Amino acid sequence: MRSQGRAHGDQSGGPGLAGQARIRRRTHHLHKFTASLPNRAYREVVNALCVAIDVTDPDADGVISLLTYAVGSADRDRLDVALMPYRTGSAVLAVARSPQRPVGAIGYSAAPDQVTLLHLATDPVCRQQGIGTALIHWVHSRHPSIPLTAETDADAVRFYEETGFTSTSLGENYPGVERFVVRRPSAGYSQRR
Repeated sequence: MRSQGRAHGDQSGGPGLAGQARIRRRTHHLHKFTASLPNRAYREVVNALCVAIDVTDPDADGVISLLTYAVGSADRDRLDVALMPYRTGSAVLAVARSPQRPVGAIGYSAAPDQVTLLHLATDPVCRQQGIGTALIHWVHSRHPSIPLTAETDADAVRFYEETGFTSTSLGENYPGVERFVVRRPSAGYSQRR
């Protein structure tokens, strides 16, 4: 006689009873979290990590520590320069929050003909889970008819290309460091694989 399911999977390759219970608990917690979010918050489930994305104050809890990854330094003077456009209102800063903490941030300035991404950062523990892509999608959803552009380094070019951007080398703007400009047209947004 065949059992209804096993702890580690059934005959069909699906989750077993223990796995199904874990999925039900995780889904219950995700629904409970998303139901508590304000209506204006953008919600997206990324690889079973539920994040809410919304505009934030640059001095909100956890945001500055996230921006240190985008700025490349925890130097207070350098961070103050990076935070200036958000504090003066000339740029928008948004944060992706999990139920526990901020896990990603994106900053941009919008003009009628172009949206310029200024900063994009994810918590190192949460990388490769689609949070950066979700943040770009959030900006795209706010400005669907305007092309996106950013300047980045060689380490991030592949990420941008996988999210629908094209890249052009700017050469070595700093000795030994090649910089790139990446552009995504207003149409043809693609999800990260």
